[in-house]
Amino acid sequence: MFHTFNMGIGFVLLPSSQAERALKWLATHNIAAYSIGEVITGEGEVIGLPT
Repeated sequence: MFHTFNMGIGFVLLPSSQAERALKWLATHNIAAYSIGEVITGEGEVIGLPT
């Protein structure tokens, strides 16, 4: 299925204070998980994507 369908990102948002704990828990259950970014205060501009 992963080769045919876009399986998406999945669960993508939780408080940063819980991120490390969540990653450790997922690892103990052999579930691949990655930190892919963070939400920050800004000036309303998108950073890191092509314009």
